[in-house]
Amino acid sequence: MRKAPLIILICGLGIVGALVWASFTAETTAGLAKPHAEHLKMWTSGGMQRDLGVWTPGMVVGYLTIIAAGAGFTLGVKRIALRDITIATVLSLVAFTGMMIAYRSYAVADEHVVSGWFSSPVNWQLFGLVIFPSAFVVVWVLGFQRWVYSPEDQAKFDSLLKRSRSAKKREGGE
Repeated sequence: MRKAPLIILICGLGIVGALVWASFTAETTAGLAKPHAEHLKMWTSGGMQRDLGVWTPGMVVGYLTIIAAGAGFTLGVKRIALRDITIATVLSLVAFTGMMIAYRSYAVADEHVVSGWFSSPVNWQLFGLVIFPSAFVVVWVLGFQRWVYSPEDQAKFDSLLKRSRSAKKREGGE
């Protein structure tokens, strides 16, 4: 029996559980606003610390989503594909972890460091969460003829189609 549907079900239930957990987690929003340095009539948010209350449930939702996606990619493929799909899943988990840790550091800092044009969490998101999950696409495209629909599968399909057509002709169909 394939384990992917069970993994997807467990991840889905885990995501629901993490969202319920996050809905009962109080965000720290009181007292963060402060006067703007240049415009006295304006207030600033005072920081992103309010997001840190739901950081852990957010990590759980992200991990479970990536694992469910990896399990979904294994549906309908031959066993030899599992190693490459697992590697792509692990790369995506590494990128997501890097982004979340960078965001946690960024949220508590008073001074925000920018590298290149973006802050560290945005760099992880753009370059990690775009490049690493594209490994799924590369793995899928390069392995399609070996794992999903091989030339042997095409030959078997052609013989079934030929047999079906000849049976219809005998019955007077076509």
